[in-house]
Amino acid sequence: MRKTLKAPPAVIGSKVTVRLPTGMIHDLKKDMALSGYEERAQSRWIAEAIEQLTEMPGYEELVAEDFIAEGRNKSMKVSLPGPTTTTFKRALKTVRAALNKTDVQSMVVRTAVLQRLIKSDLTGADQ
Repeated sequence: MRKTLKAPPAVIGSKVTVRLPTGMIHDLKKDMALSGYEERAQSRWIAEAIEQLTEMPGYEELVAEDFIAEGRNKSMKVSLPGPTTTTFKRALKTVRAALNKTDVQSMVVRTAVLQRLIKSDLTGADQ
């Protein structure tokens, strides 16, 4: 009898809901357009920002500086691919431990978006 080999399970992506200031969303969309991303690629742009953030040494200190003002904020759903979901979950665990907070999901995403926007602004183009 012949055994069939099963492929390793694929890492499943996830959808997360985050709160972003409307001004940040505007800047994100502007940077996407300047960088050649289609509007439908917003989740991909954010996923790449999360990956870039977690590659920075001491990124949890940047997340600790996050704040959000009351008022003009918007909830949005972001679809993360499997590998980024794994990275994101690891980042949440690291930040929760560093800050002794539990509700850090939006903080991590806002920090990732802001850092990508800063990097893009400094270089004149998104890299």
